[in-house]
Amino acid sequence: MKRSALIFHPEIDAEIRQGRNWYRDIAPVLQDAFRDSLIAAFQQIERFPLMYAEVEVGIRRVNLARFPYQVLYYPDGTRIYVLGLQHSHADPESIRKRLASRKPISGHGEPGLN
Repeated sequence: MKRSALIFHPEIDAEIRQGRNWYRDIAPVLQDAFRDSLIAAFQQIERFPLMYAEVEVGIRRVNLARFPYQVLYYPDGTRIYVLGLQHSHADPESIRKRLASRKPISGHGEPGLN
């Protein structure tokens, strides 16, 4: 089975950086673990894009292992639009507003995980 291509919203870079910096300030080993958890989530989304719960029509969510964050994405055939990374305790209304403003776009490669 062919994997779907992940296409990242440009704002996800800042969201990842914010999360990584938070954990780096606590302990550098947590920053690395956060990155590894993100990579694992992206790999799972690629392999099984329809496996995770829909939180809005067409938009799905995967929870990170060990961290209170979620990756929001929109599977569309052979493409998966990664719309954002958010804290699990974020206000649901603010999440809806963010998702409404993040229409699937193309052309953005992998986020800054290094």
